[in-house]
Amino acid sequence: IRFEIIMNEDEIWDLNKYNEKLGMTLLEKTFRLVSNINLNNIVAFDSNKKITKYDSINSILNEYCSIRLDVYDKRKEQLEQLNKESGKQRRLLFSKKLRKSTKGKRTKNLLFIIIGLFLLSYLLLT
Repeated sequence: IRFEIIMNEDEIWDLNKYNEKLGMTLLEKTFRLVSNINLNNIVAFDSNKKITKYDSINSILNEYCSIRLDVYDKRKEQLEQLNKESGKQRRLLFSKKLRKSTKGKRTKNLLFIIIGLFLLSYLLLT
């Protein structure tokens, strides 16, 4: 939605002056840009999903923050547990890949080591 208001510049300056009696400018009052909210009757759902009457906004924020901190702690524990499990899985996968990649090479390497030792001992003895 787009509104275009065309006014004389002098009228805008007059309306945009702060009125201490009103606590706002006349422009804000004219276009109802600012309104007061009555906070005597604050009713909302609490953490147990029951309707509760709160005394102030601070009591709502205190309850909300305590719930959020609990949820953050639970999430952090779950992520740490997941990282531990995924680390174990990574180590298992790596060891399986290592076994597969060295399966045929292991006997070849042992054979080369034995031949090398045999040749070395032969050269040293002669």
